[in-house]
Amino acid sequence: MVDAVVSHYRQNLELKELAALAGCSVRQLQRRFKQEKRLGPMEYVIQLRMESASRMLRHTDASIGEIAYKLGYRDMYYFSRAFSRELSFPQSLRAGLHYTKLLGTYEYPDLPAVERLAPDLIICTEVHEQYLERLSGIAPVLMFKRNENWQTILSLFGELTGKRAEAKHIIADYLRRTALLSEELATVLAGKSVALIRPLDSLVRVHSAAHRTGAVLYSDLGLPVPLFVADTSDTAYHISVERLPAVQASHYFLLSNGLMQDGISATEQRVLGMLGGGEEQRVHSVDAATWIGSYGPLGINGIVDQVEQALLGVT
Repeated sequence: MVDAVVSHYRQNLELKELAALAGCSVRQLQRRFKQEKRLGPMEYVIQLRMESASRMLRHTDASIGEIAYKLGYRDMYYFSRAFSRELSFPQSLRAGLHYTKLLGTYEYPDLPAVERLAPDLIICTEVHEQYLERLSGIAPVLMFKRNENWQTILSLFGELTGKRAEAKHIIADYLRRTALLSEELATVLAGKSVALIRPLDSLVRVHSAAHRTGAVLYSDLGLPVPLFVADTSDTAYHISVERLPAVQASHYFLLSNGLMQDGISATEQRVLGMLGGGEEQRVHSVDAATWIGSYGPLGINGIVDQVEQALLGVT
C-alpha cells in the first residue's frame, strides 16, 4: 500500500483514488498508514512533496512555479503557503532565527503576512519588482539587484544596524585573505585556467566573472579565466556537452546537483566522462546549492575554503 502511494505522490489524486491504486478501501489505507507511518495517507503525500520540493529548490534551477507543477499543485499560492509551513533551515542557522517569521517564499511572498507584520523597512531584490507598488504601500523598500555584490549588501546592512565597524572588519579580513591566497594560487596555477560550470538538463552552463560566484574566483582570487568565457557581458553561457572541450580549462569547478535524489544527472555523468580527469585536466565537484546560493560572508568564505583545498590541497 505504501509503495503505491510513494509511486504516485506527484499526481494530483484524492484519497479514494490513492486507495484504488493501492487495491484497498479508504479505511484500510488509512489504518495501514497510521500503523506504519503514524500519518494519514494524504499527510504522507504532503510530506513526500515537501521533501522533494526542498531538494529541487536547493539543487536545481527550477522556479517555485515549475516545482509546484511537477509535484501536482495547480494553485501556486496554496503551494507557497504549504511549503513555507514545511520549510526548515540548517541546524547552524536555527539558533539565530527564533524571532523571525516565514513570509511566503522567495518568488511568492505572502503579502498579507508582510502587511500584518507592519515592518519599518522592506528589503528585497529586483525579482520582487512586480510587488513593488504594494510593498511600498506597507513600508519603505530597499531593492537590490539579484546579482548584487555581497560586500555592498553587508556594508549597507552595517549602516542600517549601527554595525558599520563590524561590517568593515569582515570585508577587510576577506580582502586580506583573498589577496594573500591569490598570490599562492598564481604560483601554483602558472597560467592554467579555471572554469566554473554547471550541468543542466541537456546543456552546460559556463559562468563568467560577471556572476556573483564567478567574481569570487576570477576577481577576488584572480584565477585565470578561460578565453572561452573572457567576455563578461553576461553572467553565463550555455553550450552543449559536446562543445565543453572548447572551454580548454585545466581545472573545472563543477556545480553538482548530486545531493538531489541521491544521485547525479545523466548530463553530469556525461560531463564527468568527457573531462575524464588526469594531470592536465582536473574536475572538482562542489555543491551547487552552496556555491550559487551564498549571499553573505559565511557562505562566500566557505567557497574560498573549498577553492583553497582543491587547488592547494589545504584541509
